[in-house]
Amino acid sequence: MQIEESHIFELINELEYMLEEAPATRFSHGKCTVDKNDMMDIISDIKRVLPKEMRQAVNIAEERNDIINTAIEEAKKIIEDAEEKAEEIKKDAEDAVKEYIDSSRHVQEAERKSSEIVRNAKEYAEEMRKGSVEYVDGLLYEVEEHVEAILHEIRKNREGLK
Repeated sequence: MQIEESHIFELINELEYMLEEAPATRFSHGKCTVDKNDMMDIISDIKRVLPKEMRQAVNIAEERNDIINTAIEEAKKIIEDAEEKAEEIKKDAEDAVKEYIDSSRHVQEAERKSSEIVRNAKEYAEEMRKGSVEYVDGLLYEVEEHVEAILHEIRKNREGLK
C-alpha cells in the first residue's frame, strides 16, 4: 500500500507540475495550455492505482470493523461473565449471612431454652425443697405428737406407780 500510495502522490504532483509549468493562454486569466495525451496518461495511471487503494481502504475499514465488533463481543462476554460471577459471589455471601444468622438464631434459641430449663429446674428444686421441708415438718409433727402421747402415757404410768 505504501508504494502505491506514494505512486498516487507522485502522479498528482506530476499533474500539479504540468499545470504550473504550462504556458498561459492569451487574454485568459488563470487558463493554460497542457498536452492532452500527457494529462490523460497520468489520469489513467491514477484510475488504475486508485481502485487498489480504495479496495485496500475498504478492506482496512472492514478489518477495523471486524476487530471492533470482536472486541465489543468479547467485552460483552467479559461483562456478562463478571456479572454472573458477581451474582454468584453475592448469592454465596447472602447464603453465608443467612446461615450465620440462622446458626445465631439457633444458638440464641438454644441459650433461651437452656436458660428456661435451668430456671424451671431451680423452681422445681425450690418447690421440692419446700415440699420436702413441709413433708418432713409434718412427719416430725406427727412423731412429736406421737412421742408426746407416749410421754404422757409414761408419766401417767409413773404416777400410777407411786
